[in-house]
Formats: sequence, C-alpha cells, structure tokens
Amino acid sequence: MLKALLIDDEKQSRNALREELGELSDRIEIIGEADSVKNAIIAIDELHPDVVFLDIHLGDGLGFDVLGKTTFTAFNVIFVTAYDQYAIKAFNYGALHYILKPVHQNDLRVAVEKIKPVAAGSSNEMLEIIKKIQFLTAKKVPVPSSSGITLYDLDDIIRCQSESNYTYVFSKTEDKIITAKTLKEFEELLGNYGFERVHNSHLINVKHIKKYINKDGGYLIMSDNSSVPIAQRKKTAVLRLLENLI
Repeated sequence: MLKALLIDDEKQSRNALREELGELSDRIEIIGEADSVKNAIIAIDELHPDVVFLDIHLGDGLGFDVLGKTTFTAFNVIFVTAYDQYAIKAFNYGALHYILKPVHQNDLRVAVEKIKPVAAGSSNEMLEIIKKIQFLTAKKVPVPSSSGITLYDLDDIIRCQSESNYTYVFSKTEDKIITAKTLKEFEELLGNYGFERVHNSHLINVKHIKKYINKDGGYLIMSDNSSVPIAQRKKTAVLRLLENLI
C-alpha cells in the first residue's frame, strides 16, 4: 500500500482528488493533506509519504518551493495543475508524472502505475528534480569545468557546441569554457527554456539569433557573430521557429 499526501491550497480540489483516489483504495492510502508550502514541508517531514500529489500554485508560493526544502526526500511526485504551460516546461525535469485539472480517473491510474519505491537516503530521481528546479527557478545554469563551476544566467548563454564528449559554452559575459557535460545533457536541461538543437553539434539560445542565411544548406548568425550550421532534418523546424518569432 502506497502512502499518499495531498497538497493543494483549495479544499474543494483536495476533496475532489481524495474522492477519485478512493477508487484506488487497494493501492493508495491517503495519510494527510496540506494547503501551503509551509504546511507541506512539515507534513512531508513528519509523515514520510511514498507519493505526494502536488499542486503548482499554493497560497504562499509554488509547489516547486516545497521540493528541496524537506529533510525527507524519499518520495515520488505527481504534479496536479490547471496550468498546462507548466506541464510543458516544468515536468521535463524528470518528475514522475503530472495530471491536469479537473482530475480524471484514467489519468490517476496511469500516474499511480508509474510509482516506484524510493529507498530512504538513496540517490534518487527526486534529488535530481530538486537540483534542476533550484537552478532553473533562479534562471541559473551551473557549468563545471577544470577550473571550477561557472553559474550562467540563462539569457546570457548564446550557444553550446559539442566537441567529442565535451561541450563548449559560449556566452555574452564569459570567455568560452569547455565542460565534460554532453550536449545532450544541456539539451535536456535547457530545451524548455528557449534553447533549440539545430544540429547534432549545436544547441542555440533562440533569443540570440541575429540572422538566417539561406546559403550552404542554411545557417544562423548569432549575436556574437558566430555561424551555426543547420542540419537538413532540422531546417523546416528552424524556419517554422523563426516565423513564430516574427
């Protein structure tokens, strides 16, 4: 039996979720509720749930504010939200699942099926979610290199370019640095924040596109006047992206 905690600032929403979860009483036991960031942190640390159904907007902050502030971290998260833009941007952090309000039974069943036990004190998905949320909520990206760790503002990063198993990061404020993080890792971290993979070796910040040149297969001129080639298979998507920016 999985122990569940319901976190939502609206009592009506908690009641509706509780009623829907009643159909899954063979799998889920509701052990408590919370209506704010402050109370959610207390409840998680006291009750040690297996899964937290977490609303995005709470009266005293965001549901994200709960994560990273609890002492107990061995729990799964299922986000419950009426805002699908958060679903698009936030849930690629690697969160277990999300459900859009109003909650439907089939969505709950799918989400619950994905729940896996998380061992206390283990290195788990929850910790990775917390790390990414902490930095991206602050719009900071940590980039480790041989000389240390550089914290970049998201808007300052112009592009990332892969070189074998390494990545060069180019920004408007720092000299380029090389990091052992792969381009795929940067794509997963930044893909929902205005960054586009336009080539196997290039990830660019859309805000820094200066010009598109329809020669030599097509390439972009960035704000630092660098040229970035566009892969043939990406050309249609890039042109559509540029049209949407107009």
